[in-house]
Amino acid sequence: MQSQGTEFINSIPHSIEKTPTNQKKVLYEGSSKTPESAIFDTILLAVGRSPDFNLLNLKSLGFSQDKNTNKLIVNEADCTSISNIFCIGDCAFQRPELTPSAIMAGRLLARRLFAGSKTLMDYQDIATTVFTPLEYACVGLSEEKAEEKLGKGEFSVYHTYFKPLEWSFSSEKGDQCYVKVIVNKKDQKVMGVHYLGPNAGEVIQVSFEEFLFYFGDFLEKFKIKNLIFFEKTLYFFL
Repeated sequence: MQSQGTEFINSIPHSIEKTPTNQKKVLYEGSSKTPESAIFDTILLAVGRSPDFNLLNLKSLGFSQDKNTNKLIVNEADCTSISNIFCIGDCAFQRPELTPSAIMAGRLLARRLFAGSKTLMDYQDIATTVFTPLEYACVGLSEEKAEEKLGKGEFSVYHTYFKPLEWSFSSEKGDQCYVKVIVNKKDQKVMGVHYLGPNAGEVIQVSFEEFLFYFGDFLEKFKIKNLIFFEKTLYFFL
């Protein structure tokens, strides 16, 4: 996007004011840590979402809720503080706001409740993607999480930039695609894969099946039938 003329401002916005010309003036803290401002025609805010439990009057039942997000606190079996009430998906505290993981959590919960299953949802290693014009996808640990889990200096990071074949006939696109693999130094097992490029949602899932045999913990935690695939991709529908 930047190479095509989009300007990025690394900042922390503080307020938005409407100007006499019906534009928007944004006051923000720039990279120099000093107050700055800029005027825009349109502003798009990505503020997330929070559950609205007001009509359900949950407080009268004594549910445990997170004070900041208002989400319901659940245990590893997706059970709330009331033993016969469960919560999955976006309304549960510290759960990913992802449709496929909520679908899988619901399936596993139904099997535990009605089919005698003991299998719990594994929320630790869920593949995810960002459907931006140049897609990003990942599965496993980031470098920060790898350092927390393995310790500083206990893992290797392999990365490279590349140009996909479908861009070979375009002079406008350079070597903008990127892949990074995080490997445990102790046993050489892959702990994380990060990919930036065309069709990332599809690519990372094919890679995940191939990397499954090298993923250590993943091999025990995941079976093919329990893999969680991205919504709206070929794997999801298959």
